[in-house]
Amino acid sequence: MRIEHPQNKIDEIQYHGLHNDENLPPASYSLVTQVDGMGVYSFCMCPGGIVAPCATEQHEVVTNGWSPSKRNNPFANSGMVVQIEPHHLDQNYLKNPFVCLDFPETG
Repeated sequence: MRIEHPQNKIDEIQYHGLHNDENLPPASYSLVTQVDGMGVYSFCMCPGGIVAPCATEQHEVVTNGWSPSKRNNPFANSGMVVQIEPHHLDQNYLKNPFVCLDFPETG
């Protein structure tokens, strides 16, 4: 999934209040934590970016993010990943070598 935040809030947090300084670029961030023993982390952080819906298959939409070169949009966004383990999956699917690719449709 992707999460979206006001870019000025990210700038304020990362630059400790200096979010209106024209010499500072739009700030980025990285999040890493453990929740119930599973890894959770951000990736592909897009300062001043855009969340973009992308069609991958009929009747299906996924999200992606990107930043224009000026990174001047009012929002930042980042992908978030949660670790999954074999015991999170239906045991019948473990025989399928593509189980993790199919997981979003079945999980």
